[in-house]
Amino acid sequence: MFFPTLVGMLFNSLLNLCDGMFVGHGVGSDGLAAINIVAPLFLLCTGIGLMFGIGASVICGIRMAEGNIKAARIILT
Repeated sequence: MFFPTLVGMLFNSLLNLCDGMFVGHGVGSDGLAAINIVAPLFLLCTGIGLMFGIGASVICGIRMAEGNIKAARIILT
């Protein structure tokens, strides 16, 4: 799971870099200011989503190791 997460984070950083370049050339300094204001909010939402996803997968793995497949399916859905 480490490598897909790493690749996803690298592409996310590349996306932010490209957004900054295109907005900087197309819109100007106001657009860059807007991106810099919204970027921390986007990272906060991403972090919260990762916390829920990783926590659910850990609990699901524990339930599967216990042999409780039904509980694992309920947790993931």
